[in-house]
Amino acid sequence: MRTLREWRRERLLSLADLATAAGVTEKTIGEIERGRARPQLRTMRKVTEALSVDPKEVTEFAAVIAPPDTERR
Repeated sequence: MRTLREWRRERLLSLADLATAAGVTEKTIGEIERGRARPQLRTMRKVTEALSVDPKEVTEFAAVIAPPDTERR
């Protein structure tokens, strides 16, 4: 699993390039990368489709998709 920034850099994309490809703002990508925003599922789908990766492979998205198990008592 890698961070969004690692995936973006591996594909030689700038914040602007990824934002344009995903149809979101540069601010959104930057805030996700810095941990300041928790993306909606729709945004995650757009970003991961633009990167051609599975959302489960992006560190910032894995917790949203599969939150830690919590037991109810």
